[in-house]
Amino acid sequence: MDSIFHYCRGFSHIATDKPCQDCAYAESVGSLSMAIVSDGHGGDRYFRSDVGSKLLVEITAEAIRQFSELGGGYGGLHILTSEDNSESNIGYDVVNHKLRWLFSSIIAQWNTAIEKHFEEHPLTEWELSHIEDKYRSEFLKAQSHEKTYGCTLMAFFRTSTYWIAFQIGDGKLLTLNMVGEEPVFNQPVPWDEKCFLNKTTSICDSNALDEFRYCYCSDKSFPAAVFLGSDGLDDTYGDGELLENFYMNVLLEIARGKEKAQKTLESDLPEISKRGSKDDMSVAVVYDDTDIVSVAIQIVNNQMERNVRKREEIEDKINRLKSKIENCETAPLSESERIEMEYAKKDLAKAETALANAQVQWSRLCGKKGFYQRLANNLKNGNE
Repeated sequence: MDSIFHYCRGFSHIATDKPCQDCAYAESVGSLSMAIVSDGHGGDRYFRSDVGSKLLVEITAEAIRQFSELGGGYGGLHILTSEDNSESNIGYDVVNHKLRWLFSSIIAQWNTAIEKHFEEHPLTEWELSHIEDKYRSEFLKAQSHEKTYGCTLMAFFRTSTYWIAFQIGDGKLLTLNMVGEEPVFNQPVPWDEKCFLNKTTSICDSNALDEFRYCYCSDKSFPAAVFLGSDGLDDTYGDGELLENFYMNVLLEIARGKEKAQKTLESDLPEISKRGSKDDMSVAVVYDDTDIVSVAIQIVNNQMERNVRKREEIEDKINRLKSKIENCETAPLSESERIEMEYAKKDLAKAETALANAQVQWSRLCGKKGFYQRLANNLKNGNE
């Protein structure tokens, strides 16, 4: 296993002089691999959420290490989620108890850490000049400061015998498996309907322990890769094919070399924020590097197949539109038919542009496939 991660300040935060409120981390050491993302809340009420997210990532990473050392496994379970129960799935009680211990530990340590930070760090010049009086006053008078440091959390980790993904709040955690030569994405952690628009559950909630969701698997069916991204990516790409394509391209870059992929991620995320959601961006990836180039070739093959289907659909649409326009041009038209023909001509122009773009994409995919095949041959022959 191996991993990469990066997080950056969003375009809107740069414009308003706000700190980056996201934090991400990933590592692969020995038999333990992990990826973690935390997204601090953006409202003025949560003006130290940038600190809260960093503390939460550090605490979660150490809690995961301790959990794995203590032996968190329960053998033989294929998939168990927080939506299951003890009556329908044997092992639920044991796993749920162990994970609630893990989540409780994270919550308790985070609360201790933010109170220590409050005691050691008076209001900064930035906070004095950017935060409304009512929030500063409330912060100084409060007995506890969870809200001020509030943030979400996503994490994935795997050992040699099991893997666990868990989450509180929004953002997306995706697993990738190769089924035959087909890349198949899943979101294994059950979604929380309370995360909607700008509302989200949080580590700072009074009932945070009950808001954690998880997925557990101990039959050694490990994903080929796992991707964690804060909601800045969701708001840019949506929840579907565009987001999956982004992560497949990340994996293709990794196949070219981990260092190159890291640099690409660092340069791309600020641009994605600028063109998209304007929010902070966080990505953490854990992947199986034993046959990454072969996986890349399969991904490109799949992209080529989809490109062929797309071009066939566009060409069929073009033929139908041309036939419609030709029929209209050889007969007298009513006003509504004339308007309909004008729309058809505009649709035809758009379809022809889309076909040209798809043909350019085909050429690029052919080049990609050739590159990865040469890379695979070089690796097979022991060349760099």
